[in-house]
Amino acid sequence: MLHILGIRCELSGDEFSAGSLLVSNHVSWADICLIGSAFPVTFLAGSKIGKWPVLGWLMNKAGTLFIDRGRGAERASREVANLLATGNSVAIFPEGRTSDGKSVGKFHARLYQAATAANKNVQAVGIRYEDKLGNRVADVRWIVQPYVCNFGLV
Repeated sequence: MLHILGIRCELSGDEFSAGSLLVSNHVSWADICLIGSAFPVTFLAGSKIGKWPVLGWLMNKAGTLFIDRGRGAERASREVANLLATGNSVAIFPEGRTSDGKSVGKFHARLYQAATAANKNVQAVGIRYEDKLGNRVADVRWIVQPYVCNFGLV
């Protein structure tokens, strides 16, 4: 998918630690393809997305864990802890929405408890999209030209 979109990825930073809770900023829907291509993870998403035509079906087939935001956090935390405890990695976007990537918004921290309960690491991922000249691209929601995505484990 990244190749079709014309996105070239550059990964840097610490080594990936399997069985970790990956937390990342969220700039674009392409972030999911990016993280999924680099790390074997289960994604967490809001339950409304799971009901979307085509995309919801694809996400279900990929094993995405859907949660009811807010009121479903306790159940989701248990399910994430169970996945982590069995050596699976889980990726979350704790801002709960996309941003322009220039800064990080407020993190909704409830799901961090899952890593504590499973005695697993929390591994931060930072995503940044750039044009061919190395300038940060703030609006990559609808990708129509080649970009370089720099991302790395912190």
